[in-house]
Amino acid sequence: MVTTVRDILSWLDGVAPPALAEDWDNVGLLVGDPDGPVSRVLVSLDPSPAAVAQAAAMGAELLVSHHPVIFGGQKRLLAGAPAYELARAGIAAVAAHTNLDAADGGVNDALAARLGLEEIRTAPDGLSRIGRLPQPLPPAAFVACVMDRLEAPAVQWRSGRRPVETVALCSGAGSDFMPSLLGAADAFVTGELKYHEWPDTAATVVAAGHYHTEIGIADALAARLREAFPALLVETAKESCPYATMVRRRGAAE
Repeated sequence: MVTTVRDILSWLDGVAPPALAEDWDNVGLLVGDPDGPVSRVLVSLDPSPAAVAQAAAMGAELLVSHHPVIFGGQKRLLAGAPAYELARAGIAAVAAHTNLDAADGGVNDALAARLGLEEIRTAPDGLSRIGRLPQPLPPAAFVACVMDRLEAPAVQWRSGRRPVETVALCSGAGSDFMPSLLGAADAFVTGELKYHEWPDTAATVVAAGHYHTEIGIADALAARLREAFPALLVETAKESCPYATMVRRRGAAE
């Protein structure tokens, strides 16, 4: 029996129902023919030019990504743009974005697992997660643990005034959900915060990088796809953070 794009999209809709997506989001089938046959799939965090090239090189008929390939009121589709190149190569593109953030086993659950949290539960906002460390840690030791577990070369952080045991988190840009969570946890972990979003709070706050808080979902989703469609070849894209981090050494020359 031939597997189609529609079959995989239907399965993905069960994993991350589109109704969970934010109103501003763009999820589902964004490029391609829903009835197109699929034998090879590439899963990525970003539908970047590099991911499109990898999909083409492996002969994939479908790219499944977390971030949408068409987003933010795109008004032109020119050569070189990932959506254009996907269509030209006959590769369909499906995105599961904020619906996968909120879904059980989705991006935020993957982040909680990578941080080693226990007793993980969904926050009242329906998207963030709250969990507990196996044992309390001083703020600096907790931040070092976040860096190690997420393999982040650097993080931004503000130390709290108490040991960290209960941790709230929202992957990516989670500032909208932070205020309601600060009173429920000893620490809040997200990907990025703007300057004026850093709170004066007794909780420790960590911005560990958008990429580093979300990249874990690519492997996790690929594993679930292989289990659901054992006849397919499913690979995870080789990705890296799109920017580098330079830290000035104390005493280094200007």
